[in-house]
Amino acid sequence: MEINCELLLIDERLGTIIAHQEGLKTIGLVGVLIKAKEKGLITQVKEVLFELKIDAGFWLGEKLQKQILEQIGEL
Repeated sequence: MEINCELLLIDERLGTIIAHQEGLKTIGLVGVLIKAKEKGLITQVKEVLFELKIDAGFWLGEKLQKQILEQIGEL
């Protein structure tokens, strides 16, 4: 809010709720990956998510992951 950012990158649920209450727009890691695919910076979100799970311990529920991948045409 102090620097008048357009978008806040955050994946933590409580922080996201508070940011929205303060009128800030947020995006999470999956949202960034989807935008990167749309802009041609990456070819597959699915592959990057797999690597993040293995290498960094990133967690995403299977149901949500399936929904996202279906939405972007990767399932």
